Amino acid sequence: MRLPFALTVMLFIFTSCSSNPLDSSSGSSQSQSSTPVSISSAKASSSMAGSASSINSSSKSSTTSSTGSITTSYGSYSLFNKPVWGGGQETVALKQDGTVWDWGLNSFGMLGIGVATIWGNSASDTNDRDVPVEVMGPGGIGFLSNIISIMGSEAHNVAIRNDGTVWAWGWNKYNQLGDGTTNDKYYPVQVPIITNVVQLGGRAETSIAIDTNGNVWTWGNNDYGQIGNSCTTQGFVPYEVPGVNDPIMVGSCNACCYALLQNHTMVAWGGSPYGDLGDGLSSISYTPVAVQGLSNIIYFSAGWDNCIALRSDGTAWIWGENYWNGTGGPGGGLLGQGTGSNYNALSPVLYPVSNLIDVSCGDSFTAVLRADGTVWCSGCNLIGQCGNGITNEEDTPVMVPGLSNVIMVNARDHHCIAITSDGTVWEWGSDYEGECGTGQTNSTGYLTPVRAEFPAYSFQ
Repeated sequence: MRLPFALTVMLFIFTSCSSNPLDSSSGSSQSQSSTPVSISSAKASSSMAGSASSINSSSKSSTTSSTGSITTSYGSYSLFNKPVWGGGQETVALKQDGTVWDWGLNSFGMLGIGVATIWGNSASDTNDRDVPVEVMGPGGIGFLSNIISIMGSEAHNVAIRNDGTVWAWGWNKYNQLGDGTTNDKYYPVQVPIITNVVQLGGRAETSIAIDTNGNVWTWGNNDYGQIGNSCTTQGFVPYEVPGVNDPIMVGSCNACCYALLQNHTMVAWGGSPYGDLGDGLSSISYTPVAVQGLSNIIYFSAGWDNCIALRSDGTAWIWGENYWNGTGGPGGGLLGQGTGSNYNALSPVLYPVSNLIDVSCGDSFTAVLRADGTVWCSGCNLIGQCGNGITNEEDTPVMVPGLSNVIMVNARDHHCIAITSDGTVWEWGSDYEGECGTGQTNSTGYLTPVRAEFPAYSFQ
């Protein structure tokens, strides 16, 4: 089952940029508002994601070889390999020099700096970081390097090196690091068995990957059959999932895993009563089943118990849980359907924003990016998840005010991340442990976007 194309990661040259996309007086930012942003579905022939040539490419004409790449006049990158991710009160980012940086909560060692915050031990809170710190290397020797792709989860992080190997660190209670143990890891450890990996996905307790042969691998919690091994035995090490043909992207929510196939449909396995399989039922499937009614899908993002898929026509389709009752809530509106009621969509429904180029589901809210560079959110908003300056639940999508020229959005847990056309990183929502990267913590959250203290990406 070999992929008919290779997934190539497009990374940007680091540079220092100073224009402020939130400042209406910034001429450089505002003058870029007419820059076209579009989806490219071209499949170019190129080397696998593990090639050194995929790092630090500065050609404006370069495109990714996978479907679902974003193209602007500043450059392109694959939605499948976003450079900045949120986690559980944490943010992780891939620099263009192949190093990885973390900030926020450090429970279970998820910052990868050799120490951890211990729940209930206030003295250990000094191990959290409210500004970016560099992830150390295996065994605490040097720093993690030659990384071409990352995935941030609630309390563990996973990365692909340019040789196709996979490295993970942080929480490991459910074997989500895949190293055959349940010991948390304060430094990155290599995930065994799998090689030549090109794309990652995952959520709090499960990890998932694709290799260059088109094989899908899962490891971690299997309470709902999300490992795909036809039972509920835990996945201590990576397991090859049968029955997933020609995948081009994988991901997971809390209770199930997803794959986007080459024919632009989706399959899912695992499941919960919230309808996250999208097959019209509220049950579990130990084998992959088709998500109902989807076609021409080019990208998807999984939340805690819901999922949103982006079509090539710029529409988005969402299913699963509409109401969140955990941290950052309670509240509804995750599906954006105009109601905050506690209901579940068992099959996909239209998300009511058009001309989309990026979509993302957090635990307690949903964020989407339009082609005009604006971000829209719906769902819980008690700590500013929707970024609109208030704390009212938003049952229909609202625009994040003042933020323009956005080219990437990534929602995770209860805070949101955006990259603008000048390469700067902006965050809003939860900041209990400094996950917004401003150099301080804000227990009430940021109700509007703030700039993270992270070097700007370059679109050369």
